[in-house]
Amino acid sequence: EATRYLVPLSNPVVPGLPNLFLTTGYYGNVLGLSEIADQLEGKANCYGLEFRGLLADEDPHESIEAAASDYIEEVRALQPNGPYHLAGYSTGGVITMEMANQLVRSGERVGVVAFVDARTGGNQEFNRFERSILRCRSTILRLRAFRKSGGILRAIGRKVGRKLGLVEHFDPERDLRERPLGIRRSFRIRDAMIESTLRYKKPQLNLRLDLFRPQEMERIRTGLRSYIDFPDGKAEHVVDPDNGWGQYFSSVSVTHVPGNHGRILARPVRMAEVLAARLLEETQDSEVATASQV
Repeated sequence: EATRYLVPLSNPVVPGLPNLFLTTGYYGNVLGLSEIADQLEGKANCYGLEFRGLLADEDPHESIEAAASDYIEEVRALQPNGPYHLAGYSTGGVITMEMANQLVRSGERVGVVAFVDARTGGNQEFNRFERSILRCRSTILRLRAFRKSGGILRAIGRKVGRKLGLVEHFDPERDLRERPLGIRRSFRIRDAMIESTLRYKKPQLNLRLDLFRPQEMERIRTGLRSYIDFPDGKAEHVVDPDNGWGQYFSSVSVTHVPGNHGRILARPVRMAEVLAARLLEETQDSEVATASQV
């Protein structure tokens, strides 16, 4: 049966294995999750949840709650009963959170809940001292990147060209209009996802969260607070050791894995090992709970 959002990532799908339902980052394409499915071959059937508006000319979801509700409808059509195992990468974490919330409220059992470098988006702003450190660090990183790529000469050339009227000023709206249809749809999804995430009121969940954080992010400490400095120097918030999720889940287990935010899914061997162990643990717990009710 055709589905609008649910995309099988495991090939083949093996009957009897637990299903793992994954949401992706805010551009909406699930292809980046395929490496997780490959690493979990023989241990779980992985399904990606593709965002509305990516493959058809329709509006993206306007709220996290609406997106979660539509995704759950297709998840339950495939798997009528729990336990449901859910994972979310980057901004997809909040959709995973709301899916868990709606499933629990409907009386279903939720097993694994995993976030891959998802953040709450509600962390503290930098204080003045931290902003000064970040500006210095960002300048160093940009200069280093420019030097490696010859970007300084190109930047000077563009500036001179604009002054002489030889180079057009950058128009982001025109640039977006000229991009291919698929990219325009991804940017619409991104904008809708950002707005809906800002409006989303996060629930309190009596569930364990498994959080995967990248090892290759540079951590700069100022006093008792710490933040992640992205490779391009554009960090904007103080980031807690549990990415801010400890206030919403009953417990958070943090695993550091190779890569940075963009490359964390490139070879998720360690992540897959932890997920496989957690899926096995939850499956066994579910079987024990079912047997005790008989």
